[in-house]
Amino acid sequence: MLYLHEHQTIDERSFLEVVNQAYSDDFWQERIAFWQETNFFKHRLQYIERAINAHLKKDYICSIYVLVPQFDGIVKDYLRLCGNNPPNGYIDCVRKLRSIVLSRKVVCFSRDILDSIFDYLEDGSFWKNTSTISDSTSSINRHGVVHGVFTGFESEAISMKYLMLLDALSFVILHDRMLTDASW
Repeated sequence: MLYLHEHQTIDERSFLEVVNQAYSDDFWQERIAFWQETNFFKHRLQYIERAINAHLKKDYICSIYVLVPQFDGIVKDYLRLCGNNPPNGYIDCVRKLRSIVLSRKVVCFSRDILDSIFDYLEDGSFWKNTSTISDSTSSINRHGVVHGVFTGFESEAISMKYLMLLDALSFVILHDRMLTDASW
């Protein structure tokens, strides 16, 4: 935001540079260390770490293809941890997770922030019907990635977008774990 304030305008490349400064190598290494220490993403951390390291090495193909399928598993793993059988289908799992997280008596993070994360997981380009995405160089969805529908979309911006979504999802789970004292 400071950059925007100082420069009054921002183009996509400049914005990406600002985001990369915030989500630096050190930031991601600290996240990985935190997730290891707290046993987050227990069986998935090796994939997440590989996706992050691929991104940092500018291997966006690997980063995206390794990371995107993990969202389904992360949500299902957490539903099981909460004592719920995951429903069939990704979108129903995300809706169930939203219901669980937002049903807590206390919500430590802004409800608007939590809603934004869930809205994007449920209805943003991450979930959009593949046929509605006309330009895969600027937007893709999980289905198109997992099933190999898209090609030529691998970019720094899209890789970073999904890493940021992972970070946001980790905050949702951390939020819920703090409220329920759930062990991962």
